[in-house]
Amino acid sequence: MKFDENGDTLWTKFTGYYGSFIKVLKGENGSYYALLYYSDQSLNVWKYGIYSFNDDGIFLGLIPIYANSNMGLMDMKFEYGHIWICGDKIPSLFYPGATTFDFLLMKLRFDGTEVFSFAYNANNPTCRGQKMEFMPNGNILFGGSVGNRIGAFEIDTAGSQIQYRTYFTNNFNGGWQNQFVKQFPGDNRIVGGNRSTSPASHYLGKHDSTGLRIWGGISRGGAVEPMVFTDSTIIQLVNRANPDFCEIRRLSSDSSILWSLDLLSSNFISGRRAFYDVWHNPDSSGVCVGTVAEGSIQNLYIGKFAKLGIIYNSTSPKAFENLKTDAVPIAFPNPGKDVVRFTILAGPGKVSFTDMQGRKVFEGEYVPEKGVSTKGFAAGIYNYWLERNGKVWGGKWVKAP
Repeated sequence: MKFDENGDTLWTKFTGYYGSFIKVLKGENGSYYALLYYSDQSLNVWKYGIYSFNDDGIFLGLIPIYANSNMGLMDMKFEYGHIWICGDKIPSLFYPGATTFDFLLMKLRFDGTEVFSFAYNANNPTCRGQKMEFMPNGNILFGGSVGNRIGAFEIDTAGSQIQYRTYFTNNFNGGWQNQFVKQFPGDNRIVGGNRSTSPASHYLGKHDSTGLRIWGGISRGGAVEPMVFTDSTIIQLVNRANPDFCEIRRLSSDSSILWSLDLLSSNFISGRRAFYDVWHNPDSSGVCVGTVAEGSIQNLYIGKFAKLGIIYNSTSPKAFENLKTDAVPIAFPNPGKDVVRFTILAGPGKVSFTDMQGRKVFEGEYVPEKGVSTKGFAAGIYNYWLERNGKVWGGKWVKAP
C-alpha cells in the first residue's frame, strides 16, 4: 500500500505470492525491493526472493535467492554494489542438531547469484542473527542473540570475522525477540530486545564498544527497534497489555525522557490499538503504523506526528490539502448495522445517504474516527455520496435487518 502525506491511500496491490515481506528498500534507480518469503505451491516448498516494483506498485520482477529452508533471513541492505542479507543458519555448522543456529551473512549480486555466504558462532548452539549495520570503517556490525546473551560480530566486507562482543546477559530469560545492537555516537552501542517472560518485558541499554554497560535496564512490555539520531537522542515505541499501554518516547543520551506521546489517549481514533513500527525525523515529526480493532473488525492504522511528537489534528485544515489519489473509498462493513465508515480516507469529509425512493436520510460531516451512525436507518439499500478535497464518490450501502 502507498499513502500520501495526509494518510489517504494512493494504491493497494496484491502480489500474487503467498507469504510475507521481511524488509523493503528503495534502490538508487527509484525502484523498490522487498525481501520476500513465499510458498512455491507448484513444488510445495518455501523460498526466498527479492520482489521489485516501481513507484506505482507495478511488479518489475523477482530476483531469486538461492537459499533454502535451512536459512531464516531477517535483514537486507544494499551497499558497495551488492545485496547483503543476514539471519540464521539452521542447523548450526558448529553444533549439528535439529534446533541449533548460527549467524548467517550472505553477499549477492543483483541477479541473485551468491558471492559468498558464511556462518558465525560464538561458542553456543543457539546463535540467532537478527540485524546488521555498516560501520564508518566499512565493516559490518551484525547483532543478534547468543543463548541468553545479546551480542554482535564485527565482520569485514570479505566475510572475515574481526571480533565478537557480548553486550548483555540475562540468566532469567527464556530467549529474545527483535534483539538488536545499533551504532551510537561516540563509538558506543544501543542494545536491546524483547524478553521471553510473562508478563512481557524488554531491555534497553547503552554500552561501549567493548560491551561494557553505561546505562540500561529492564522494563515491562515489548518494544520495537529504536531509532538513533546524530544528536544522540533515541526514539522508542513501547507496547504492553493488561492494562493496555502504548507510548512513543524520545530519550536523551543518558536515557532521560525528553517527551512522550500516549497513543491510547482519548484524542485518538477509538478501538483497541496495537502499534508495530515508528519512523521519526530528527525534529521528532514522523509516523507510526499499527492496527485498530473494533469487535471482530481489524483495520490498518497510520498516525502522523508534527514536531515534538504532537499529533496532527485530523480535523485541521492540513487534512484537507492536496488529495492526490485515484483510489475509491468503499463503505464498510457492507452490509452493516449501527455504524458505517469508508476505506482510504484519513481525514474528514462530507457524506449524504438517500433511500431508494430518493429521500435524504442523512447529510453531514464524515469523521473517520466516528464514522456515521446508522442506528436510525431502516433495513434496506441506500445510495451515498462522499466528498473530500473537491472529489466526490458514490456507491450503495446495505443496512442489515
